[in-house]
Amino acid sequence: MTSFGSRILLFLTIIPEYCDAMLTQMMNDSTSDNTIQFDVAKLLSSLEQRSGLSLDSRKIQPGDVFVAIPGLQEHGLIHARQAIEHGASAIIFDPAAGGAKLAQELVSDKILSITLMEQPHLKDHIGLLASSFYQHPSHQVDVVGITGTNGKTSCSHFVAQAMSALKQRNDHHHMCCGYIGTLGWGVPGSSHPTTNTTPDAIESHKMLAALVQQGVETVAMEVSSHGLAQNRLQGVKVAGAVFTNLGRDHLDYHQSADHYLNAKLQLFRTPGLGFAVINLDDPVSHKVSQVIVDDVRVLGFSLRSTNHLSADTLTINNVNFNQYGSTFQVFFRGQQQLVTLPLIGEFNIANALTTVGVMIGLGVDFTVAVDALQYLTPVTGRMDKISTEHDEISVYVDYAHSPDALTVALQTVRQHCAKKIWVVFGCGGNRDQGKREQMGEIASRLADHLVVTDDNPRYEDGDKIISDIVKGCNETSVQIIRDRPTAIQTAIHAAKLGDSVLIAGKGHEATQEINGAIVPCDDRQIAKLILGKLHIQHQSNQSTSLER
Repeated sequence: MTSFGSRILLFLTIIPEYCDAMLTQMMNDSTSDNTIQFDVAKLLSSLEQRSGLSLDSRKIQPGDVFVAIPGLQEHGLIHARQAIEHGASAIIFDPAAGGAKLAQELVSDKILSITLMEQPHLKDHIGLLASSFYQHPSHQVDVVGITGTNGKTSCSHFVAQAMSALKQRNDHHHMCCGYIGTLGWGVPGSSHPTTNTTPDAIESHKMLAALVQQGVETVAMEVSSHGLAQNRLQGVKVAGAVFTNLGRDHLDYHQSADHYLNAKLQLFRTPGLGFAVINLDDPVSHKVSQVIVDDVRVLGFSLRSTNHLSADTLTINNVNFNQYGSTFQVFFRGQQQLVTLPLIGEFNIANALTTVGVMIGLGVDFTVAVDALQYLTPVTGRMDKISTEHDEISVYVDYAHSPDALTVALQTVRQHCAKKIWVVFGCGGNRDQGKREQMGEIASRLADHLVVTDDNPRYEDGDKIISDIVKGCNETSVQIIRDRPTAIQTAIHAAKLGDSVLIAGKGHEATQEINGAIVPCDDRQIAKLILGKLHIQHQSNQSTSLER
């Protein structure tokens, strides 16, 4: 037991008098469902001397309040002792789902001394509590929520890059736009890790507060379907919402495509939303538009539309791809401008239009927004070209782990590939099994050579995962190599001059999950090492032939 904790008096707050002193519940009779609301001011008055909040006992810093709520597997109060050991100054807990019993056990342990506060329905109000605790940071910046099956990470980074580039060129402070998502949170050039694409409700407000302290004016935030379904954006004031696309993903969690879409639609129902940016080429774009209230400005974009005069819609023409990226004309409200985009693939044109749409929604002039596209740089593990100076083949690492994403990745490589395409991929274990056969079919149709390997098997039998994939493949073109580094090496060594190799599924990830173990496995580093050795080998062979 820490000496810090031993000086704190234990309060058993199931005593009504203490509950009334610490927390107030108010029944809102004006709502039909009698929603219980917090008196946040009273709750916060009891937490004035506390330094922070956390739902994760492992992340508790001395002086923090541990917030314990029911989870999918267990109640957070199970980890109360770990929180106390890390220096928690108080614990607020939800009595539901066994929380009250766990609290009784804590109280009966005479060695422990900690301020323990019971709050019914705490789980449903975490975001409101966190927003108030951190002084409502989302009210001090423009938060842009970006949702969709693919493109969230790239778009959030591109918005941050483009907005920050504008500020730098205008001699303002450099940290104009931050981001929160899969690859971390921060500002361009400075990142901190995140556990989930959309952090929990407390972490979201804590990160926003930190970005406010850095002088950030806008935050581009990835919003996952899990995050929306679990209300992780509660209390966040959203200025703009973005819909990139809808494909098959996370059906193991959402159970159906309709539930998956409905989770994403929640973002566009956010009260106080100022603008929305929608991919009009997606078949469900009309469903997104339908849930948006009339006073929200809707900006659309389309790579297919030939109506270049449509109001508030970004369209393109005269697209040309090259080894460095693409060029195209972009149209908006009677204006047009030539774009030189330093990113490969048609999907990055869609991401670029998304970025321009967001900037227009934030008040940036169309021509200024388009001009900022030249400063975009690829996102780690997103169609990331791995190269050494003298490569004879092109090697790409991409995070594509859904049928749609794999389709787009392979179509992109085809646009830039002179000869044959090799693809190395697998599927994650303990996740949506239905997509495996689909991805096998897509890979065998769009690539010339397949190497099927382990992705993150997790606790599932890797042979069973591969068998599911191969059901959809043209088996004559498939090699099965379970060890991922060996699979990558096999494809790169087999590729000929002018061929391309796509390593799909893990992107930025630096590890593999196998039977509960986390082992090092970074596709980008593995590919770089193999290419480097190949270059040395070629040099050695050339020297030998010259000596002869």
